Amino acid sequence: MIKHSGLTTSNPSIIRYGVVLLTALHFTWLLSMYAPAISTPDAQGYYTQARIIARTGKTCLEPESVTQYIGPHWHHAGLNRYYTTFAPGFPLLMSLLYSISPALIFLLNPLLASLILPGIFLAFRRSLGNGGALMAAFMVACLPFFNEHALFGDAHIAAAFFTIWSLAALQRYFETGSVWWALPAGLMAGFIPVIRYPEILLTIGIIVYALFTLHKRKMHWLSAAAFFGGVVIPLAFLAVRNHSTFGAFWQTGYFLPPNRPLFGLQEAVNHFPQYVSLLMSEGVGPLFILGLTGMILALTSSNGRPSGTMFLLLTIPSLILYVSLAWRVDGQSMRFLIPTFPFWSAAAVYLIFRLTPEWNKSRIVWVSVTLVAVLLWGLPQSFRKMEGLHRQQTALSGIARWISEQTRPGDLIVAGEGVCQQLDTYGRWKLADIRIPSPPLLKHPGLPEGQPPAVTAIRNADAQKRYETLTGPARLNTFLRDVRQWAGHEGRVLFVLEPEAYTHLSRALTWTPGLKILGRYEASGPADTLCAPATLNHPPNHGPQGPDHVFDLRLSQSLILAEWLRQPWEMTIEL
Repeated sequence: MIKHSGLTTSNPSIIRYGVVLLTALHFTWLLSMYAPAISTPDAQGYYTQARIIARTGKTCLEPESVTQYIGPHWHHAGLNRYYTTFAPGFPLLMSLLYSISPALIFLLNPLLASLILPGIFLAFRRSLGNGGALMAAFMVACLPFFNEHALFGDAHIAAAFFTIWSLAALQRYFETGSVWWALPAGLMAGFIPVIRYPEILLTIGIIVYALFTLHKRKMHWLSAAAFFGGVVIPLAFLAVRNHSTFGAFWQTGYFLPPNRPLFGLQEAVNHFPQYVSLLMSEGVGPLFILGLTGMILALTSSNGRPSGTMFLLLTIPSLILYVSLAWRVDGQSMRFLIPTFPFWSAAAVYLIFRLTPEWNKSRIVWVSVTLVAVLLWGLPQSFRKMEGLHRQQTALSGIARWISEQTRPGDLIVAGEGVCQQLDTYGRWKLADIRIPSPPLLKHPGLPEGQPPAVTAIRNADAQKRYETLTGPARLNTFLRDVRQWAGHEGRVLFVLEPEAYTHLSRALTWTPGLKILGRYEASGPADTLCAPATLNHPPNHGPQGPDHVFDLRLSQSLILAEWLRQPWEMTIEL
């Protein structure tokens, strides 16, 4: 605890209005950069799983055809079942919105991100005062990775939301002793690993912090039992689900082939300096040194030890875990630490308020300099990251809207991954993977030697067996026969292609009635000269995401929607 005075106590209503205003402005800002689309590999796994949960109550994908599109994070578990590597918690939340309207699921992450800000205020107002808690929330609202991932389509924001709101409810429980605060605090803490498996460290941190605090307080056993019972309920749900799905409560989608070592001691040694550097340059910026110093200072003070314990438990274990990841450190590695950002911010405020016990000139200078530094560092990066995502997702939502206007529900659409991963979210069409008649993508240029490709051409296990020995026209003709069979006697088969691929396919279909163009989508924006044109037999040479492309979709290229025409005699022809 630190001493509060002046602005922190004399005008609490003004501060609370400030929190509401900050939340509203932040959400408005996110909406200005929002488009109902996904453009990252992880997002496809989460959003498609949400649709499946909403429609079937299952967490597995069961393909209807060997040609069906399967996203990058789905892995075969046998018996025509595919599971993502991800925990089901975030898709479960989205499935509730999907049941109302599929379009609503794209709004969940921006909403959760903005609601984290009042959660920060409620979690830290007791230890930092109203003014300090508002300052901590404001600085988190400026962090570039936090704002980027509010629009990114992955589960890190959701994990941060449940972490901070669990602590906010826990603080109210400590203040009131009410079971009605203890239970939701426990439920939210237990739900964190249901969203992301590794974040069980955050749940453990909250439990240890609760035990540390309860040890010093005389709380009724019933309310304490409500908290710990609340923690157990979601964890029990996850354990039962994993046991029934993967054969053991401790196994997850990460154990499905092709499984790789996830952590390593040598990786921790190699990655630690890189992670620290990224935390200072892209993660929390100026707040890293201030926050680390604040944690140490809090632990050395008897009054500040509860806050220092909380800061330490909810930052350092996660940092140690993720630096030991066997995956290479890249420009998105800071996403793993997003749930820890509020604690770096709060610890930085703690340091300033400990060094300046009163709201005097000295504190005002410290606060002003810190806020200006975070603003000047964070906002330009936030705009840059968010604008890049906005461009990609605006293009994808425009393409999805164009296809929706030109097609009917139930049509079979053959397209590349960039288009399929977006359309798969809605579940209105049968989606066939155009890469199946293409040679498997064994290697992407630019990948380190020995590292598996980010994308493989055929993820459907049955399709791998069916097509592995086929090449050239035989492979293409088998694919065409399979999609026609899946479409059914009355179903339409449509292709979404770049002009080069359309020309290539038209030449290959000379023995059929051919293709009828239904519409063209005219793209805008500069072309990516590093990307070679995609054809049916030669997929583009790039990874899953870049400034001008999303998977194999080049945002600067026009698209053609064409129907593969059928004739009565076509159903009996030997392809």
